[in-house]
Amino acid sequence: MSRPPASVRAELRGAETWVVVEGDLDVAVLPAAESVLLEAAGADRPVVVDLRSCDFVDSSGLRVLYQAHLVARRRGGGVAIVPSMSARRAIELAGFEGELVLREAGEPPAQAV
Repeated sequence: MSRPPASVRAELRGAETWVVVEGDLDVAVLPAAESVLLEAAGADRPVVVDLRSCDFVDSSGLRVLYQAHLVARRRGGGVAIVPSMSARRAIELAGFEGELVLREAGEPPAQAV
C-alpha cells in the first residue's frame, strides 16, 4: 500500500506560527520543508513545528530543524517541536534533545520558546 506524499505548511495560531509536517520529513520533502521552516524561523513570531503526524525523520530532516532553530535564535526567537514518538526518537538519537526545544501539544507558548 502506498503512502500519501508528505506535506509541509505554515499556519498562524494566535501569536505563533505552526509549521505542520504530515508524512515523512526526509530528503523527498526537503525543498518544501526548508522553504517553509526557514521562512517561519526568520519571521518575528515564535515557531512551533508540529511533527505529530510525521512517521519518519532522516538526517536531512534533522538538519533543517536545526537550521530553523539557529535562524530563530539569531533573531532572538525560538522554535519548539511537538514530536511524534518516532520524531522524538530521531532527535534523541542524533543528540539534539539538548539543543532543540521539545514541547507537548497542550503546553503554553511561554514555556516552549
